[in-house]
Amino acid sequence: FPSHDMFESEVDILPYLQYLTGSGEATCEICAPLDMVTLPVNDSFWDKFSPLQHFNCACMIIQLDEKAKKTAKKEVTRLEKEITPLKHGMFMTNAGRSGIIFNKETPYFNIPKQYKEFAKENFSLPIPKKG
Repeated sequence: FPSHDMFESEVDILPYLQYLTGSGEATCEICAPLDMVTLPVNDSFWDKFSPLQHFNCACMIIQLDEKAKKTAKKEVTRLEKEITPLKHGMFMTNAGRSGIIFNKETPYFNIPKQYKEFAKENFSLPIPKKG
């Protein structure tokens, strides 16, 4: 996926992003309603609703010029309310914008107590505290 910096660097000629579901694949209840949502590059919608939405998500966003038809704010609000409860918290981020790949909701950090010392010794990485 392109970084959000790339999208922002071209915002003067391509000011909109459009969500597209995976080509030729069955879409899920999370992604299908997002298909063709079109909003400005800097819209806060993209903070939580940029691909990937779930494991094996094949969706993408593309950049469009000023002729793109923007999705109405009322529709965006409805979609956010509809889709948010369906998503796992680990996918409520935009890694391209935030630089965070694994947020605190990621199950990779749920290490059982008896293995925490083992993990520290073998991975040499800090284990985040629940927060």
